[in-house]
Amino acid sequence: MLETIWQTLLQTPNYLFDANKRIFIGYSIAALVIAMLLYFSGRAQQKKRTWRGLGRYLFSKRIWLSKSAKLDYQLLIINRLLKAALWVPIVLTMVPVAIGVSDALQWLFGERAVWQLPSTVVLVIFTVLLFIFDDLTRFLLHLALHKVPFLWHFHKVHHSALVLTPMTIYRSHPFESYLYACRMALAQGFVVGVCVYCFGRNLSMLDILGANVFAFNALG
Repeated sequence: MLETIWQTLLQTPNYLFDANKRIFIGYSIAALVIAMLLYFSGRAQQKKRTWRGLGRYLFSKRIWLSKSAKLDYQLLIINRLLKAALWVPIVLTMVPVAIGVSDALQWLFGERAVWQLPSTVVLVIFTVLLFIFDDLTRFLLHLALHKVPFLWHFHKVHHSALVLTPMTIYRSHPFESYLYACRMALAQGFVVGVCVYCFGRNLSMLDILGANVFAFNALG
């Protein structure tokens, strides 16, 4: 257990190099460029814009070292540790869901209907379906977190930040993080199961640096 926790802590900085994470360095650089353009395009009557002023504007200690921001950093670590120590045995995972969906379709409709489509067509279909189901289920869960009083009790943690930094995306109650992990497994497992039944096991996704091309956050 201690080894798992230690490895989890060591791997946390990898978020900066994973295109599936919101704080991926590529997205941060894109946001920095946008912020620079906005800062230096200020109106003429405003005080002179300088590079030193830009630094103070972007990296204010009042924001990055505030109690609210520090809580964001702590929640990132806490949720990572809880996932490693507690969630792994109970969280849903994609592979069993995919196998279950594929087997259910086989039981309902007979032997696997492997459609002979060009590999490029299968690649596009699989990528689009993954994005649609992932985005739709994310939206529906987020909607439920706002509309269902019991779930809002946990989700309001995310909306309690007094300042905003890129790390605020990880300001979430551990129970909410668990729900999102299960949601991802269900959504991806369903799509993989259906596509395995329809197209066979040789599936691949159209990606940029390992992230679904439609969910590559720099596009936003």
